[in-house]
Amino acid sequence: MDYRVTNESQLRGAVDTAVDGDTILLLGVITLTETLHIHGKSHIKLIGDNAVLTGKRRHQAKFEPFRDGIYITRVDGMNSISRVYVDGREAICARYPNYSDDARFFNGSTSHNELMSRAAGYASPRGGRIHGMHRALWGDYHYAIEGRDENGDFILSGGHQNNRPGVMNQNIQYVDNIFEELDSPREWYFNAEQGILYYMPEPGQAIDDSIVEIVPTDITRLIDIRDCRDVTIEGITLSGTAYTYM
Repeated sequence: MDYRVTNESQLRGAVDTAVDGDTILLLGVITLTETLHIHGKSHIKLIGDNAVLTGKRRHQAKFEPFRDGIYITRVDGMNSISRVYVDGREAICARYPNYSDDARFFNGSTSHNELMSRAAGYASPRGGRIHGMHRALWGDYHYAIEGRDENGDFILSGGHQNNRPGVMNQNIQYVDNIFEELDSPREWYFNAEQGILYYMPEPGQAIDDSIVEIVPTDITRLIDIRDCRDVTIEGITLSGTAYTYM
């Protein structure tokens, strides 16, 4: 049997009922609100006809001016955001140093001392992240910032990404998801408690007409295949998954 699907509900129904020899034809852009599980199947095909399977969710943004070139829009029903796309281009989570295509590490990095100096001006760093190279440049580390200690340094959790235990290189670090660092075009910040997305448009960008797409943090995988044999996935573009380094 062949299935033709154009939305998430149809796709999930087809996967659930497909048996040996069935083909599922995906048409157009299909947004997934959670991972598509393909379990215990044999000899089925998922074939795309210019199809896209994505975790991006279209947001009907109504931007209003905030201050200093920043605009805001409400985002209800979402606890956290991993990625934001505006007019098809990925925006940059508010960070320091600012993003640079020319930087050798992390698209921009600085010393821990400089980050601590800037952090003194943050109302609260909680919810931010700090990233750093291994001190011998053997990979990198990523930490969630939980707060500040009595000395003003960050209280951190995480750092499990590297199989060579050690400390961060003190001269190659950066922070992101910090509201006070929202100061450069294409940067964004999400205040989950208030449900407000902040965005600084690029010069000349028609923000009222912009298409905004959001990837929540729980969309880390689009497809999960287990206990299967001879499953074909072909002609489908996969896009819009959350970062998994945390």
